[in-house]
Amino acid sequence: QPLCCHDNDLYALLWAQRNQKDSAYHYLKATAKLPTDSNNSQYHRYIEAKVNAIFGNHEKAYELLLEYIHQTFTRLVNNTVMKEQRDFVQRQLDVTMADKDTLSTIIIALLFALGVILTWVVVMQYRKNKQMQLQLDLLRKAKETEMRHRAEITAGQAENEELRNANKNLLDEIAINKCNQTDALQCIKLSDIFNKMKMAAQGKGEISSQDWNELYLLFCDNLPSFEQVLKNRFPISDSDFNLCMLIKLGFPPTEIATLINKDKSTVSAIRSRLYTQLIGQDDPAQAKTKALDEYIRSI
Repeated sequence: QPLCCHDNDLYALLWAQRNQKDSAYHYLKATAKLPTDSNNSQYHRYIEAKVNAIFGNHEKAYELLLEYIHQTFTRLVNNTVMKEQRDFVQRQLDVTMADKDTLSTIIIALLFALGVILTWVVVMQYRKNKQMQLQLDLLRKAKETEMRHRAEITAGQAENEELRNANKNLLDEIAINKCNQTDALQCIKLSDIFNKMKMAAQGKGEISSQDWNELYLLFCDNLPSFEQVLKNRFPISDSDFNLCMLIKLGFPPTEIATLINKDKSTVSAIRSRLYTQLIGQDDPAQAKTKALDEYIRSI
């Protein structure tokens, strides 16, 4: 069942406010095809002008508004003035029509004023819609920023958790290596060659090159990384490596001097030189020897 003119115009305005251009113009065209009286035609001109203004067709809207104003003005005159009054008005108009330019100027001024008012209404509605759109854009950007920050916080928390787990694993590995190193040293100290070294340090025997070689092999079996760490720092000699093995096993400087057939001052000088080559710092001699012992025992 076809809709009446008034319903079609209301649907056209509704679809225009929802930014559905095709649907709005469809109902406007449907109204144009229906027979209308003067009242419906006047209302249709107003709705059609408003729809065109919403979709930015301001020239067409202005033209339709002029038609609407003209119909409104004519209808008011025809409906409010009685026949005698219309005759009187007609006579007055006949008199005033002598000055057509003045009357035209007044009408143009009235139309211009109405046009300005309608334009102001349209502009204010446009600004209101624009402001609402800007607010919606700001809200959307704020929401996106909040979601991005939440994602960054989640990623940071996951990364911190991974770092904590990595640190825990590293600490566990260090603890295991320390235990293994303690067990390896204990194994070396329980060997015959260690006891022989201990006796020779107390002046109860001598150490041969074969004994040094046996101690070296024992270190390679129980502390395989010890030699590699030292040689990575600098090309260490066999005699310097022997001194480092004795420091690792906990021999005091006096016993080391006896085992390598040097006096105590020479041993201190060698330890200072080894500290400079291993650590690369220029500290006092006493600090060097103590720091060297700590470094060797930590390997």
